[in-house]
Amino acid sequence: MWRTGPSAWWPRGQRGTTIRIDHPQVGELTLNRERLGIGGAEHLMLVVYHADAESDDADRLALLASAGLPTTPRVDSFG
Repeated sequence: MWRTGPSAWWPRGQRGTTIRIDHPQVGELTLNRERLGIGGAEHLMLVVYHADAESDDADRLALLASAGLPTTPRVDSFG
């Protein structure tokens, strides 16, 4: 049976929980974990970790995200 409309692509089975991580660079983070089952793909899940908006955890997570960005332009050499 073919599904149409939003139910054809909408993830099924949301399950959320809170986890704590002791990160060596920014310290303790409390994050929300959402596991989303993907419709039409048995045993496949999308897992998303996020902090509560405007929280200290969100600030620390943003700091981690920015830490991986290059600070100077990258020059590639094709030799």
